[in-house]
Amino acid sequence: MNSSIKYLFLSLFACAFLASCSGKEQQVLWGVYQEPIEPQPYPIDTGALELTQLWKLELGEGDTDGYTILRPTYSENALFTVNRDGKVFKVNADDGSVEWTKKLGKRIFSGVGVGDGVAVVSSDLGEVIALSLEDGQPVWASSIKRQISAVPVVGNTRAVVRTADGMIIGLNSKTGRPVWRLEKPVPGLSVHGDSTPTIIGDAVILGLPSGMLIAANVINGREYWEAEIAYVRGTNELERLIDSDTPALVQGNVIYTAAYGSNISALRIEGAETVWKSGLSTRLPMAIHQNSLFATTLLGGVAAIDIETGETLREQNGFQGWGVSHPVIFSDRVIVGDSNGKLHTLEIKTGKLIQSRGAIGGAIVSISVGDGQFTVYSSEGKIATYSL
Repeated sequence: MNSSIKYLFLSLFACAFLASCSGKEQQVLWGVYQEPIEPQPYPIDTGALELTQLWKLELGEGDTDGYTILRPTYSENALFTVNRDGKVFKVNADDGSVEWTKKLGKRIFSGVGVGDGVAVVSSDLGEVIALSLEDGQPVWASSIKRQISAVPVVGNTRAVVRTADGMIIGLNSKTGRPVWRLEKPVPGLSVHGDSTPTIIGDAVILGLPSGMLIAANVINGREYWEAEIAYVRGTNELERLIDSDTPALVQGNVIYTAAYGSNISALRIEGAETVWKSGLSTRLPMAIHQNSLFATTLLGGVAAIDIETGETLREQNGFQGWGVSHPVIFSDRVIVGDSNGKLHTLEIKTGKLIQSRGAIGGAIVSISVGDGQFTVYSSEGKIATYSL
């Protein structure tokens, strides 16, 4: 059994185990591993009608099984998105008109990464494909021949790709040629998927299934440092999962990251010195606004954390049990979606629920923020764009 297939088997086993074991039961809701708390009635909003839908599109098959990683990405005045069937779209951000569509003829696992003039996606068969941002024409295709485990990221002349068997690969963003590789061990049992790499200047930063965070030179792959951000705890394999699946956030000289079942942490970029560790945990992307870090916890709460001290400032727990998405910051609101297809706007300073409304069919898989608008992507392959 090759390592990619072995990892896939173990990941699927872990998902089934997470969904069915007793005691520490958890459920899989479109990439969100959360405690199976009985959903309560939604909290009452203020009655304000501040969300305005600008346009919507049906793209085709979406992330119906919670396995793929399909996320729209803004670039200038366009939105680049993809469906499971193998179509990539460039959409005008103002009116939702489709500027081009490219059918790749293969099932898509992850995307879309945008940068250096290309939109990059990966297929189920381990192929990384780059299309021109201008007209959607193929620029290059690189056969990794391994299961891709995160959205490819493009920046500083490189496309960085992660694989399920622990490979981190830097590709030339103009040609697709592999330039460097790092190989990191993968535990026998780990949560499905890996953190999306974060490129800052000449560095790429990413978390590992082993609970480590690494920084490397994005041009040549030379490692700057490797830091332990999670420690193994518990008495069985499930309780000992410490995957760092949250994309690193960087503000100033501090990195904010998290590990599943462990902590949200802050570290110095230089030397990876720990600044603080929070008692909260997440495996989803986080967001920063001024002096607060926002995260969806493993219980489904939306928490605000002081970025200087790691202290929990407040937590909105009204959506627990509904498979809450990652938070985004838009204007003076924290916005989350849920597996029931609803959008929620929270007052950024207090966490007070302002408005809840149905968005589009299916669970809200991801939310992307553009200039004066944000777009939600649903498990049914639909996108809708909103303003306040």
